Amino acid sequence: MKIIIIGAGQTGSAIATHLASEDNDITVIERNKKLLSNISGQLDIRTIQGNGSHPYILEQADAKEADMIIAVTDIDEVNMAACQVAYTMFGVQTKIARIRSHQYTTHKKLFKNEDVPIDRIISPELMMTNHIKNLIKYPGASQIISFSGDLVTILSIKITSDSHLLKANIIEIQKKHSQLNIVALLRKDKYINIEQDTLLKQGDEVFLVTEHINISKVLYMLTKIKHAYKKIIIAGGGNIGQSLAAKLENDYKVKLIDHNSAHCQQAAATLENTIVLEGEATNLSLLLEENIDLADIFCAVTNNDESNILSSALAKHKGVKRAIAIVNNPGYLSLIEDTNIDLDVSISPQKVTVNSLLSLVRQQYAHIVKVHSLQAGYAEVFELKVTNPPGQISPLIDLTIENI
Repeated sequence: MKIIIIGAGQTGSAIATHLASEDNDITVIERNKKLLSNISGQLDIRTIQGNGSHPYILEQADAKEADMIIAVTDIDEVNMAACQVAYTMFGVQTKIARIRSHQYTTHKKLFKNEDVPIDRIISPELMMTNHIKNLIKYPGASQIISFSGDLVTILSIKITSDSHLLKANIIEIQKKHSQLNIVALLRKDKYINIEQDTLLKQGDEVFLVTEHINISKVLYMLTKIKHAYKKIIIAGGGNIGQSLAAKLENDYKVKLIDHNSAHCQQAAATLENTIVLEGEATNLSLLLEENIDLADIFCAVTNNDESNILSSALAKHKGVKRAIAIVNNPGYLSLIEDTNIDLDVSISPQKVTVNSLLSLVRQQYAHIVKVHSLQAGYAEVFELKVTNPPGQISPLIDLTIENI
């Protein structure tokens, strides 16, 4: 496919890297000369310096020949305008844009070809909110991916120092539990072959497939977490924090902490059943006053990585059952893994966004129904529809699963 990517920041560069390795014709447009130089030095792709929403720049990028445009600059309005110009002037059929502001994403009717022609919207805040909500809904899971209209689910479970699965034989686990099928094992950033004598180690992440209706049952069998979570403390009252609190407050007891008075005032005015506290989430006295040791979940979702990591580690040290933190810096993600910082789940907004974008791109192929990256992006899961292409016969027809 011929794809134009507008924006060469972290997300745009990561998308270009993945797609360029898959025999796509990639053009990247970026205003910042340094960012453009960085990506052109790493990848064999075409680059153009300029504003991706300007007709002249899109014309230079041969937009008339493009199959898809992906607009991922840091400015929503630039992304929307780029898709508008690409469709109106050059007839680009597939338009994907990253839109952050709730002022836009809450108005779905806005994004139609006759208005603002965007086919798929990527909202990092909304994706992060839904991702964390699922982790809270299903205790013990590190990742939850649904397929086949939510009939089938892939779960991942991390093996901790106090896990009852530590040193367990992975084949024996499979034999004991007919409701699941173990499909992958991630160890120190590498997927390893599962052998007859493979034993689980601390830090391992196990991926398994089960029916959606069995998720809670399977998680209990493997994690022994006996009760659902009830008490949630959210550190961060920005877009993600307030959105997460709004989705949780009717089913859980939620407290939200933020040091910013304006955020607190806005949260208090919009949230109905959430206790809003002004203060630093890294303040031990505040955490103790709010009975952190009785809380089930501590979610650190501020825009400060250091604060998220430190407050989560502090909460775990003082007795919270599970700590979840948003971490943007790739170096910090590696540090967490390598030093065994006491953090149950660290989530990279960039990786979540890139994975979603890659899924949307690959779904343009007729036989691909859904695509998801497994944790850390080291492998992908495809849901395929076995059909005969026009004038051809699918090579998958009449094959057994084990022979595919």
